[in-house]
Amino acid sequence: MSAVWVYAVTDRDAPLDVPGVRDEPVRAVRHGTLTAAVSSVPLDEFGREPLHRNLSDLAWLEPVARAHHAVVTRVAERGPVVPLRLASVYRDDAGVAALLAERADDLTTALGRVTGCTEWGVKAYAPPAPPPAEVATEGSPGARYLAQRRAERTARERVRHSAVDLADRVDRTLRPLATAYRRHDDRQAWPAESAAPVLTASYLVADDRRAAFTDAVAGLAATDRVDLTGPWPPYSFAGLDET
Repeated sequence: MSAVWVYAVTDRDAPLDVPGVRDEPVRAVRHGTLTAAVSSVPLDEFGREPLHRNLSDLAWLEPVARAHHAVVTRVAERGPVVPLRLASVYRDDAGVAALLAERADDLTTALGRVTGCTEWGVKAYAPPAPPPAEVATEGSPGARYLAQRRAERTARERVRHSAVDLADRVDRTLRPLATAYRRHDDRQAWPAESAAPVLTASYLVADDRRAAFTDAVAGLAATDRVDLTGPWPPYSFAGLDET
């Protein structure tokens, strides 16, 4: 017996020339102007209980996630796309068609929001923290200890201020070039580790502003460590959870 794995929804013809999960062929389920890209998967591996177990197995999950992403990306090459969350499994094609019917307004709105846009990921990293300033060696051991702790605290505060300034500067530069944005970082965690990014954000960028956006990132990267990934399907801006 089999179930139906759903990759994405679009208002264009879904491409059928890319293999899906477990190399199963991708097919289309349609309702009105909406099309879902789907494929069949075996229930003994993708039913509720085995799927719950398998999602905790990284060796199992990695090829499944790669196949899911490959189909979503291929659909996005044709036009706007609403990617579904990994492991969106339905009993049959009728269940997928019901999804399209029930969420038609939300899906149509989401597709309109991301038409002509792609997602870009940006991470910014503060420079490594300098060593704390040396403290005077005079005084009692207790006084030297307290002075050293003050110096370390001052150094941490400098790193934190630097992180805040860099994250805000990058975001202020890029946000006006994007149609929408989402910050994923947690300021309360700064600076937990010098290697951790101080900004992790996703930007939805119109295709006609792509060059301006990537040039702006390059300008920032000339003086600070700012990493750019993309373009991606609009995972952060068009999922069903967003609607």
